[in-house]
Amino acid sequence: RFFYLLNDAKNQFQKVLDLHRFIWEEVDKVKSKGKIRYCDLSLNRDTLMEINNEIIFFKSRLEQVDNVLANE
Repeated sequence: RFFYLLNDAKNQFQKVLDLHRFIWEEVDKVKSKGKIRYCDLSLNRDTLMEINNEIIFFKSRLEQVDNVLANE
């Protein structure tokens, strides 16, 4: 179980790192354009909400791993 949790945490860290890179790539695109088209706002919002949900899930998994490690 311990190794499963560590492997899962590793995978989650990689996912968050990929999300982090994606976010900053998108920020760079917006900065280079200097503006966001109105019709793109809902897509950008939806993408950010999905990323936020991933981060919330990741935080929950980290708390689980922390609890398991504290009890081992």
